[in-house]
Amino acid sequence: MKKILVSLVAMMFLVVPMAMAVSLDLDSEFYLGKIVNGAPASPGHETSYVQALVNLFNNELPGPVTVGSNTITKSDNVFGPLPTPVEFKFKTEQLTNWVQGASISFTNMSYAYLLGKFGGYSAVWYVGDLSDFTLVGGEGNNISHYTFFNATERVPEPSALLLLGAGIAGLAMYRRRRS
Repeated sequence: MKKILVSLVAMMFLVVPMAMAVSLDLDSEFYLGKIVNGAPASPGHETSYVQALVNLFNNELPGPVTVGSNTITKSDNVFGPLPTPVEFKFKTEQLTNWVQGASISFTNMSYAYLLGKFGGYSAVWYVGDLSDFTLVGGEGNNISHYTFFNATERVPEPSALLLLGAGIAGLAMYRRRRS
C-alpha cells in the first residue's frame, strides 16, 4: 500500500507541470520589440505603438517603422498570428523605490501584451500565453512604468447589420401583435 501511494505521488509530479515564472527581458522568447527615439506618453500613443509592432509580426514585415518621432524595431523571435486589435487596459506609472535594474513579478489576468518603459526606450512582450512572469529591469535602466493591453475581437459588419435588422423586425412584430 505504501509503495502504491509513493508511486502515485511521484506520478503526480511527473504529469502535473510545475508553474514557473518566466523572466521577461530583451532576450526572452516572448519579446516583441522596442520603441526608441522618444517616449510614448499617453495610453493612446502606447496603444498605437504596440499595434504597429503587432502589425509588423502579423504582416511579416522586417521593420523598423517610424510612428511620429518613435522608431519601432521588432525582435527576431517567431510568433504565430498575434491577437489584434490592441486595446489599452491599465497603466501603473512612477514606481517608487526601484533599484536600478530591479524586477517585478506578475500573475497574468488574461492580458495579451505588456509594455515596460525604461530610461531611454520602451519594450513590448506578448504575455497572452503566460500565467506567471517577471519584468526584468533592462540595460541598467529603472522601470518607469508598465502598461497592459488586451486584444479585442471585432464584430463583423454583416453580423452587426443582421442583428440590427432582426431587432427592428422583432419590434415591428411586437407592435403589430399588440394592436
